[in-house]
Amino acid sequence: MTNLLYFATGDGANASGEAYAAPASKLYSIQPVSATTLDLIFDSKDENIPTRFDYIRLTITSNTHQNVIASIGQVISRNSGGSLITVCDADNSIFLNSNITDCVIYLNKSNLKFYTQNITGTAKTEVTTANGSFDSLLLTSAHDSTDAVVNLYVASQVGTAITNSTVLAAETEAASGSSVTLTVDTVSATDDLFLNEQVWKSDGTLFGTCTAVNSTTEIVFGGGLSSAITDNDPLYTGTRYHILKAVEVEVGSTLKLEPDEVNFDNDNYKLYITLTAGSIDITTRQ
Repeated sequence: MTNLLYFATGDGANASGEAYAAPASKLYSIQPVSATTLDLIFDSKDENIPTRFDYIRLTITSNTHQNVIASIGQVISRNSGGSLITVCDADNSIFLNSNITDCVIYLNKSNLKFYTQNITGTAKTEVTTANGSFDSLLLTSAHDSTDAVVNLYVASQVGTAITNSTVLAAETEAASGSSVTLTVDTVSATDDLFLNEQVWKSDGTLFGTCTAVNSTTEIVFGGGLSSAITDNDPLYTGTRYHILKAVEVEVGSTLKLEPDEVNFDNDNYKLYITLTAGSIDITTRQ
């Protein structure tokens, strides 16, 4: 007999998708998904379905993938055949490794998340994602007579990768837990530059998140300022890294991005799309 690996999501373990046990020999691979998630992939094919996999997505303490993987490998190798090895039992708070906190069960990938968005106009739009990992991302030009021209990029969400917007604060504002409206000058403030962006000082100190752009000379920090802003402080935002830049998608055509082309760490980045022409349907499958 082989060892069985056991998982439960904390929902009672009495319905499909709430608990899962599989022979350790069926563990096909272990793959990091993001800083806090790790996929255990089990080969569940049979004679009727020759290609099929079940995914167990573990939630883990940030950046502890190697430690968790090592624990799983060690317990499998030292247990004799026939043992039930509990990896994640959220119902009873039993975890193989202290860095494991939860799990989600995807049977035959039928329950993986599936998102659609229709993008029109030229405004910056965040692409819907739960964790930054995709099986595929489809960009389809279907609703316009004009070919779509697409920019797709990730924007840094950490102070170690920031870019000068060349917009300057035009006044001094103290740190505050209440909404702050800041007057700016030199270069016009725009939604593309600031809306929903974290704004930083040149040394990587976070000022706060811009929640509205009232005009070219006024932006709003709806959640307040975590650090004071001084008159003439340059305002920095997260550096942008393009996946696609001014790429044309012809009307009636679809551009498919594979996982290794679009996966990113959503703890440190956000994925955005802008159009300079046409419209796009986005379909992401996770």
